[in-house]
Amino acid sequence: DRKLLVASQNIFLTPQPHPTRTLSEHVISYVIKGGWKLDIGGEIITAKSDSVFIQPADITHTEIQNCPAGTQTMYIHFSM
Repeated sequence: DRKLLVASQNIFLTPQPHPTRTLSEHVISYVIKGGWKLDIGGEIITAKSDSVFIQPADITHTEIQNCPAGTQTMYIHFSM
């Protein structure tokens, strides 16, 4: 069984940091506009407009670079 925990979107009007965290659920993120540069379990992810990336459960993700002003994302947190 899969359980959807939260689905929403964010708009960052100014450059923002992404919090360092280890979640107990998986996250699928879609970058509508702007981008993120993250370290996800030792792999550097550069997500730009119109890209999708997955943050696996129980893997720490850390920001490498703030998102630019105007970044828009959609995300789904789910467990399996």
